[in-house]
Amino acid sequence: MQNRLSEKQREVISEVYSQHPLYMTCRYAFKRSEAQMIVLGFCPEEIFAEAVDVIDNVIIERDDLNDYLSLLWDELYTKIHRWEPKAEVAELNIAVSNILYAVAEAVSSVRMQDYDDLAVMLLRVIKTNTAISAMEHSRLLDDIAHYQEKVEEWMLDYLDEEIFLTDEISESLRPKKNSPRGGNVVHDLETITDTFIINCDERQEILNIRLQLIYRGLKNYQFISSGTGQDIILHLFQGEPIDIKIEWTKGIGELKYLFETLLDKDYIKKAGTAGHWQMVCAHFKLVKTKKDGSVAYKVLTPEQFKNGHSMQTKELDNIVSLFNPDLINADRLREIWASMPDDNKVYKRDIMDSGMRYK
Repeated sequence: MQNRLSEKQREVISEVYSQHPLYMTCRYAFKRSEAQMIVLGFCPEEIFAEAVDVIDNVIIERDDLNDYLSLLWDELYTKIHRWEPKAEVAELNIAVSNILYAVAEAVSSVRMQDYDDLAVMLLRVIKTNTAISAMEHSRLLDDIAHYQEKVEEWMLDYLDEEIFLTDEISESLRPKKNSPRGGNVVHDLETITDTFIINCDERQEILNIRLQLIYRGLKNYQFISSGTGQDIILHLFQGEPIDIKIEWTKGIGELKYLFETLLDKDYIKKAGTAGHWQMVCAHFKLVKTKKDGSVAYKVLTPEQFKNGHSMQTKELDNIVSLFNPDLINADRLREIWASMPDDNKVYKRDIMDSGMRYK
């Protein structure tokens, strides 16, 4: 979760998820830890919510787990410390350790080699960052295994589900919407159609080529799904309204880096009243690919972008450079376009011609 749970939200989780195997594990294994965190008071409901968030991110970041795990302890520690700045180091270490213990129990229950390896890595992260005794470590391992069979049954089913538990928890905690006061505008992420405008003062022919290169870059580097139509990207960066979500096949960090960089460099601007992260959430969804080839999707929230970290890649920097009006002139754009191979029996002339007819 991006924000700390209120007392009322803790009560909601306790009620809604009272029979959930992972929540039952957190209550059984970590209730006594709450008393040890006199200032922080990190409760089982919070451990459960944070553990679920990590599990979902592990599923999403499956191809980049080493990068994700290398930052995980510091990110959780920093977030919880931000919630309670007066908490001592020992209390923060207990809170983060408990989250990772819960995640380790969940992934190890799958009983597959890569998940077993992940559990070992998580336990190693705990030992590296804390001074936990062997006796306490052994006791915690016994406690988190108390509902092992139920956790295993849940995890095996969960890997085949279409909806992330993080989203379900967020929905259960979401208050009912009241009428806005003082004329404030409330934006519903499901109804936002506002898009962005690329800051390039050039002929439509050249702008079309530029946008086609951006589209091909996003597609060829596999940032967007292969089935994404070129017209959606053309709409997205020419201020035209769109009402469908683009399938983003990488992590949230890469998506944040792309739009954060484009906006910081003034390569694009908003066309509408919605916030830029609201617009990104309205027009993108994160793809979760399962082992059987089927896919599920993660709903994005502005808080994930505001509080999350950016993930820079060379491929994204190449795409960003295509937005730079000073770096690439018309002749250079034509050269790049001419050098790109035709893809999937879609010919460059056909794409450019259709783009030229776009406006």
